[in-house]
Amino acid sequence: MEKPILVLEGAPGTYSAGKVEAALNQMGYKGEIFIVRSEEDLNKAWAKRNKYAIMLIAYHAFRDNAFLRDWLAATSEEIKSWVYDIGGTIIACTKDAEDDPLSALFGLTKISVPPEVDEIPLTPNTPFAAGVPEGKLSSSGGFCTFAYSEPLPNWVQYVVATKDGYPAIVAGKYGKGCLILGPAEWTDTTDAYKPGTEDWDAFWANLFDWIDETSEWVPPPPEVYTKEEVDRLIEEAINRAVEIALSSIWPTPTIAVAFGLFGVIIGIIAVAISAIALRRR
Repeated sequence: MEKPILVLEGAPGTYSAGKVEAALNQMGYKGEIFIVRSEEDLNKAWAKRNKYAIMLIAYHAFRDNAFLRDWLAATSEEIKSWVYDIGGTIIACTKDAEDDPLSALFGLTKISVPPEVDEIPLTPNTPFAAGVPEGKLSSSGGFCTFAYSEPLPNWVQYVVATKDGYPAIVAGKYGKGCLILGPAEWTDTTDAYKPGTEDWDAFWANLFDWIDETSEWVPPPPEVYTKEEVDRLIEEAINRAVEIALSSIWPTPTIAVAFGLFGVIIGIIAVAISAIALRRR
């Protein structure tokens, strides 16, 4: 897979910081990767969210980063639209209480598993889990906070359940996009022992194949300015350059003449750029 991916990782010093990109690279991911480590990163990426095919929400990202929690609360409808209408895919570890708003956004309600249960066998039972061997989910690792209740919402197509029938990993097509929500045991990309191990890599390879086959995301067209927009941007740039130059060199005659010639050159370049922009329209 080579689709661009947006990673909500979090600030330096938090649990997932600096780990996700290394894991993706170790998995052989070839697409563009943009890592969100700050509110500035997030605002920049979300303004151009349609260019990203996948949003990977790192383990503990919401727990450890208030700016991500605030973003989730403020843009919930935009997030749903990005998946449903644009075809984006969300892959998220939904263990923490701070992840609950994301689960609820897509109609998933969490239930409790008896706390005295130490380990619960995870048994794959759908084509989505093909190639994923039986594993175990530890209740002490948070299983009781991420098992989903029945009935599951209509978008859920595939479930990896425990032997007792608790749905642990759920996945499905949501509008044009996809959702994959599950426990840290499989969705966490931050534990060093996981990327590079055969079972775990097989799971992610299957996951990316499924996204490729299922998501209807297409790259947005390249940004193109109208002639008027190009003219305005050029005019603003030239006016600003003139202001700076005049304030620094006037009234030295020799330099002023040189500046005049330089202005003519800028004007010629501006006309050429405008002509190119006009032809592109």
